[in-house]
Amino acid sequence: MKIGLFTDPHYKGVNGDVRLHKESLEKIKRVLSIFKAEGCALAICLGDIIDTESKHKLEIENLKRVKEAFDASGLEICALMGNHDGFCFTPDEFYSVLGEEYRPKTIHCGDKTLIFADANFFKSGARYAPGDTNWTDSFLPDLDRIRKEIDASLGACYIFMHQNVDPELLESHRIANDAEFREMIEDTGKVVAVIQGHFHDGARSTHSGIDYITVGAMCEHELPYFILEI
Repeated sequence: MKIGLFTDPHYKGVNGDVRLHKESLEKIKRVLSIFKAEGCALAICLGDIIDTESKHKLEIENLKRVKEAFDASGLEICALMGNHDGFCFTPDEFYSVLGEEYRPKTIHCGDKTLIFADANFFKSGARYAPGDTNWTDSFLPDLDRIRKEIDASLGACYIFMHQNVDPELLESHRIANDAEFREMIEDTGKVVAVIQGHFHDGARSTHSGIDYITVGAMCEHELPYFILEI
């Protein structure tokens, strides 16, 4: 099974100095076409689909344009929320606009299990809210739920999230409880890889037999994507 991954489009109507926000919609369409041609059974966006605009109605319109691209692709797609998405939307509003069909859920592929994690929380435990997020303060509160999903799996597990747990990345990009998370997944002996976004340059490392793959940001690179074969 092939899974196509991309992240951090940060789509909005005006480009920045470094982030080419406006170009991302066409990049999303192109990369989904590549995934289709490569025979991917699933595409996953790892978050930060949109970026802030001067008015919320523009953010809604931008997310609707992304939805149109998703709908036209003919692919099964899961889309995680990133911190920028959380700055603009609550989860319920985000998936109401984007489409509930794109909300991540645990996926079983034979004996393989795909698990999605949401770290859009402050280390206090409070969830990010529109107008109130901090990309350097992120936390994953549901380690118990993830542990139960892994324990219930029949074989190898793959975890997908926006923020990072790769110990080789800067602490500012990692969740507050990254060490506890890594200890937990190492203890299960079932996790093969953690695939992340958020760190725009992208990265890859291996620790205790687990691959930590960070996909580069779409808004800053020509056409970054990753195809995972499981």
